[in-house]
Amino acid sequence: MKDEFQYSEGKSPALPIFSTIELHHLLKLTSEIAQELFEVEGVSVLLVDPLTDELVFTVATGEKGDILEQARLKKGEGIAGKVAESKSPLIVNDVRKFPGFSPKMDERSGFKTRNILAVPLIVDDILIGVIELVNKKIGEFTKADLEKLQAFSPLVAFSLENVKRFNQVRLERTLLSDEIHSGFQLLGASEPMRSVISLVEKVAPTNTTVLITGESGTGKEVVARAIHRLSPRADFPFVKVSCGAIPPTLIESELFGHEKGAFTGAIATKRGKFELAHTGTIFLDEIGELPKDMQVKLLHVIQEKTFERVGGSKPLRVDVRIIAATNRDLKKEVANGNFREDLYFRLNVINIHLPPLRERKEDILILAKHFITKFASELGKSIKGLSREAESILLSYPFPGNVRELENLIERAVVLAEREFLGPDVFPPDLKQYKLSIKKEQPRTLHELEMEAVIEALKKAGGNQSEAARILGITRDKLRYRIKKYNIPT
Repeated sequence: MKDEFQYSEGKSPALPIFSTIELHHLLKLTSEIAQELFEVEGVSVLLVDPLTDELVFTVATGEKGDILEQARLKKGEGIAGKVAESKSPLIVNDVRKFPGFSPKMDERSGFKTRNILAVPLIVDDILIGVIELVNKKIGEFTKADLEKLQAFSPLVAFSLENVKRFNQVRLERTLLSDEIHSGFQLLGASEPMRSVISLVEKVAPTNTTVLITGESGTGKEVVARAIHRLSPRADFPFVKVSCGAIPPTLIESELFGHEKGAFTGAIATKRGKFELAHTGTIFLDEIGELPKDMQVKLLHVIQEKTFERVGGSKPLRVDVRIIAATNRDLKKEVANGNFREDLYFRLNVINIHLPPLRERKEDILILAKHFITKFASELGKSIKGLSREAESILLSYPFPGNVRELENLIERAVVLAEREFLGPDVFPPDLKQYKLSIKKEQPRTLHELEMEAVIEALKKAGGNQSEAARILGITRDKLRYRIKKYNIPT
């Protein structure tokens, strides 16, 4: 049937479907090409919804086609449903005499279906959808039409799979970029941070819901990403939702998506964050800002593992791990009637509390040096570290903005730096007063001295642990023990 797809100049009419990477555009092109090629009144492409295993009219052309878009059929329901169920094609030249014909689509659209030719769309023996031709303009569908559609359908299926894979790669690159720029390493040698890291390592392999608490800027997202990265879901999406940044009128649509026509401006079906996070992790930041009506719906998702899109009526099953975070005292919010008690208990199965930076001063210089390395590399500068004066200022400053403030401060300092060691001159003016309150530098603890010696040796050795151990005069095993003890990145 190869010659069926050749124009007089030798080009295939199916060629344009290989030139697009947008799903809706691809399906529109496919339908328009098929409608012209097979001389029919309408073409529908139904795709399998992986969450419900139903067929969705993703694109439908013809006089009433737009009315059918987003309509659903169960496998086995109607002609397309039977094709999906059996993975075999069907020619039905008189639908009224076919016992499996379902009139509900005609009733919905006002269209009158006479005959249908439908074939499955299959990739690697997996059904991804069905393409059906409706009402041949002249005569009936023939065996030749079937053979031609069977030759055309693999091109469509192959193109759909390519678009799916391209969009998956694009999503993964976006998620990876977010993760890289989030600086997801958990750093710290203080007792509170060692406890946090230990708890993260224990809960990560499970599916247990986690509530991360702490002041703004303490690194709650970093902890959430670490849990995801160490979990069996690490190769699947990590989707962040900032509950406080979304207007109340839009948050349901953001979380659960919406159907086409659900409200003014809903020109197409949109997948929500829970769908995007399917098989992965959803991170609900600022959960204390969630409106009360949405708290009920979130509780339903946690309990039933299902939700409905705005404007939809079909429950969608989802498999996600939920991690929530807040800088509020949710117990007080519950007592004040602002947060549901049942939802609080569902979220607070495991609580990880991040102490403010002022309560873990041992971590300040570790974090500062990490940020110096990060920003010096990004800006192409050679910065070796902090001067003693700069260190004293950082250790004395209370950091009301916590780790985020420290990171911003170091970025500013690296941008302004003209020497190898960052001094007070590159700090904001209001920080410089803190060195005046230090009459005599406090003696360093043995832990701090040992940790700095290990960091310095690793730096001199270019990260080579054997060489760093030689510089320190200890065995490699003892060096590795100290690296783990102080959680020093390698």
